[in-house]
Amino acid sequence: MYKIYSLNDPNTKEIRYIGYTSQSLESRLKQHVRDSNRNGKSYKRNWIKSLKTNPTIELIEDKIENKDKILELERYYISKYENLTNGTNGGEKNKTFTNDVKNRISESLKEKYKNGEIVPWNKGKKIGNKCKSKKKIDVGGEKNPFYGKKHSEKTKKLIGDKNRKHRQYSYNEIYDMYIKQNMKQKEISEKLNLTRPYVCLLMKKFDLVKIKKKIKTL
Repeated sequence: MYKIYSLNDPNTKEIRYIGYTSQSLESRLKQHVRDSNRNGKSYKRNWIKSLKTNPTIELIEDKIENKDKILELERYYISKYENLTNGTNGGEKNKTFTNDVKNRISESLKEKYKNGEIVPWNKGKKIGNKCKSKKKIDVGGEKNPFYGKKHSEKTKKLIGDKNRKHRQYSYNEIYDMYIKQNMKQKEISEKLNLTRPYVCLLMKKFDLVKIKKKIKTL
């Protein structure tokens, strides 16, 4: 049997921690106090240490048999209260830090970088000659190896044919293959030596798929 409990500030009665346990509340409170005196840092430990007396513990929900249910309840109550010392959103599955904890971690890291407590791994390091050689080389103008040269007529024709490859097919040609001959996209791409995505683009451009659907409904 599980229960949901809270740790409260002994002076203000404010709820500062939400948890679940199968132990008695007295045993769980003693465990929290013992943990606060051990090595390690956490928002909850620092809060308990800062108190002049031990926090009070209070029962929220009792007699929960299902483990998934108790995890769900823990997440629910953590999301319900503000200014908690919980480090995560609760539950043993898929735990994530609360926004408050994320913000505190972020601010702490920024401060440590600013004060020099954390030094970037590449600070003060120089770029090696091997890396420098990989930088972009200026090949414009006279530095270009093709500067002052011209393509032959044969090369121009090859380039032109390649650039015209996807522009030389008309609506009537694609319509004839897809609608009249009932060829599939794969067959059209193989016959015309085109990529299948480009054949699909042509068919969308000419609305051939819609036309074929209309013909089938007639």
